[in-house]
Parts: sequence; C-alpha cells; structure tokens
Amino acid sequence: MNISMKKIFYILMVLCLQCLLDNYADLGLYLRIVIIPFVILMLPYRYKTISTMIIAFLLGLTVDIFTSGVLGLNAGAMTAVAFVRQKVLHSILDERNMERHDSPDYIVLGLGKGLFYVMFHYIVFFTAYTLLDNMGFAPFGLTLSKILLSTAVSGLIALWSLKKYKKN
Repeated sequence: MNISMKKIFYILMVLCLQCLLDNYADLGLYLRIVIIPFVILMLPYRYKTISTMIIAFLLGLTVDIFTSGVLGLNAGAMTAVAFVRQKVLHSILDERNMERHDSPDYIVLGLGKGLFYVMFHYIVFFTAYTLLDNMGFAPFGLTLSKILLSTAVSGLIALWSLKKYKKN
C-alpha cells in the first residue's frame, strides 16, 4: 500500500476535524456532522473489503478515543461502511473504469452515481451509528429523523468534498 505523505496529512486533517466536530459542535438532538467516512469512500479500488474494514475500524476507534462518545460507536459504523463499499462500487462502476482510475472521484462517478455512492454510505453509517447508540429503544420517528437529517447534511458536505477532491 503506497500512500503519499500528502494523503497521510489529508487523513490526519480529516481525523482532527472530526474530533473537533464531535467535541465542540453540538448541533442538537437530530443533527450530527460526520466527515470521516469520506476517507473510506476515497480509498483506492484495489483495497479489498477486509483491509478497508481494518482501516475503517482503526479510524473509527481513533475518533472514539479522542472524543467524548461511547467507545466503539464510530468504529462499528465505519466498519459497516467499509463492508458495503466494494459491493456498491461493483454495482455502479464497470471493471474498465476501475482499472483505468485508481480511486473514485467526481469525474469517474458523475453527479448521479456520486450522489448515490456518497448518500448510500452515509445512510449505512448513520443507521449503524444510531442503532448502536440507541440499541433500538428510541422511538422510530426520532431514529429516522436523526438518520435522514444527519445523512442529508453530512452527505452534501461529502459530495462537495468529492467534487473538490484531487488525486495525486
């Protein structure tokens, strides 16, 4: 796995920003802004499910350690995102695009596939996170509104980031 220093710096910057958001940006009961799944979404195609899940678990666990949340919530939700990532990529892209390009970007995906790619993974993240956090005891309307509102806001931020993301 050849990772440049610029990508390592980018991952550390996103990790720090996520920790700052979790610790200092309380946006209420229904909204949580999460940017860390974007790192998993932008991993190269050659990263298979198991290695992606390990990276996602470690990133999520790092966020859990440095924030005031429950240990394992972000790690579990990030692992769920990594588990479905490869299947979603194969369903929306053909092998030629995956061989020609190193990792997903706005040019390869386009608006429609990019929107689906980002929003689907954020729905998976927030569903796993909310269900792990509530353990199924919260009212369904509250749970659904948390998932949808957080997915909409965080997903749009990630979609904007996908459009601005430049590979080296």
